[in-house]
Amino acid sequence: MRHVPVLLKETVELLNLKAGDNVVDCTLGEDEDTIIELARDYMNWIYHTLEKEREYENADAQVDEAIRANEYEFLKDGTYA
Repeated sequence: MRHVPVLLKETVELLNLKAGDNVVDCTLGEDEDTIIELARDYMNWIYHTLEKEREYENADAQVDEAIRANEYEFLKDGTYA
């Protein structure tokens, strides 16, 4: 189904549009709810993926491994040697 852009009469008056003026229609028509739902699902997936990665990177075992691999040394008081 083809989306037919429609500007409300009030919008045309508010923008003071004249014949031949170029405007961009940002409506999505009937598919808007589907597109919004897909976008939200994708954003949730990204968020949870990044959250899991952050949890992994900050886990005690991972921090310990990074300290040993980079040969960091610390004093008894916890300051970097």
